[in-house]
Amino acid sequence: SAESMARFDRDGQHLLVVTDALGEFASLVSVDLASGVVAPLFPSQPWDVENFDLSDDGSRIALVRNVDGSSHITVHDRNDGLAELSSIKFDQGVVRLARFNHAGTEIGFDVSGSQIPGDVFSRALNSGLLTRWTTGETGGLNADAFVSPTTIRFAAHDTDPAMMNLPRQIPANVYTPPGTGPFPVLIMIHGGPESQARPAFSEFIQFLLRERKIAVVVPNVRGSTGYGNTYRALDNGRKREDSVADIGSLISWLGVQPQFDPQRIAVYGGSYGGYMVLASLVQHGDRLRAGVDLVGISSFVTFLENTSPYRVDLRRPEYGDERDPDMRRFLTEISPLTRAGEIRRPLFVIQGANDPRVPRSEAE
Repeated sequence: SAESMARFDRDGQHLLVVTDALGEFASLVSVDLASGVVAPLFPSQPWDVENFDLSDDGSRIALVRNVDGSSHITVHDRNDGLAELSSIKFDQGVVRLARFNHAGTEIGFDVSGSQIPGDVFSRALNSGLLTRWTTGETGGLNADAFVSPTTIRFAAHDTDPAMMNLPRQIPANVYTPPGTGPFPVLIMIHGGPESQARPAFSEFIQFLLRERKIAVVVPNVRGSTGYGNTYRALDNGRKREDSVADIGSLISWLGVQPQFDPQRIAVYGGSYGGYMVLASLVQHGDRLRAGVDLVGISSFVTFLENTSPYRVDLRRPEYGDERDPDMRRFLTEISPLTRAGEIRRPLFVIQGANDPRVPRSEAE
């Protein structure tokens, strides 16, 4: 992860580290190895820094930031007060790594987006010349015809104190098939829950759009990463079902969009997203047509008791400690297994027999 990145600075006396310990977002900081003093290099920049690179001589630094799910690369001159030399900003695309050439005159990076299945580019910093080095396999299909999403925000059931108590805004990527609707909709819910659905290339989404004329909506409900530490913690412990309520708010939003068919909405997700599918069928089933649960959590208690030991201490701060009697009662109450009789819509469950994270007992 970005938070584990660390590089020695050019003087050998400082360490450059990406951390979210200083504020809402992960930022690049310099650690003085002698004194331990930590100083942010870009204190005023919002959004998470996900990756960075130094030129060989240390005079230039490149940042890869996650801006509302898409990637922005900026190159800065350390000999000129970190002035920005170049920027590459994707409206809908994800960059994993950016690296300088040995001379520090060019920046190379990979891109995954709706019309780019995963390719390598570089930009000359002086001229701005962009070179594409690879063309990913698309099976003979025209990548230009693939559908790009639109990022929207829909109102949640609660208010946001940071926004003058206006309705909290939940982000989502909306993929609409070519042609005229109203289209059936698949709500695709990411796992984690501390993860983020981003507009990288997905052959499955493109198949649904082009061949099945199904719209795909990919929300980042509360608890998702990428929108600050406060947002990431909004579903912890006893606030778990607030994220399920976000799906209900999304269904309401879809119901007033003329391009979508409110009578044909389904939910799909894996791992924690599978829990969200099951919980959505319990709580919002009267407004859903079907659900697909891939290796989903059906009971937080049995999940915590049966998942791999290395995961338990990571998951308890998120879901709650099932060893505490009050929390155990709460987790039992909200688990879809407890309310399985309320699922009245077609449900397809997919489970791996040897899954080390969500054991097969959750499906059984």
